[in-house]
Amino acid sequence: TPTPTGACYDRADYDMLSAKNAIAAETLAPISGLTIVPVYDQNSAHPEWITADGHPNDLGHAFLAQTFLALMLPLLERCAGAAGDG
Repeated sequence: TPTPTGACYDRADYDMLSAKNAIAAETLAPISGLTIVPVYDQNSAHPEWITADGHPNDLGHAFLAQTFLALMLPLLERCAGAAGDG
């Protein structure tokens, strides 16, 4: 399976990622409205977000942080509003 940089995962890495993805999918399946993104697909559309060793660089981390905040802030604001209702 190609990595974001075009290299290929060896069989052991592929099997490890597949096992982690299966565990995450099974563990999180009961949560409605949740989308699971396989580990090896992250950032594949944006190789400029990846370092030579396959980890996110500053651009990749900024994107992950922005995505996390965009998803979490509305939930936190809703919880804060609910806490003030009581």
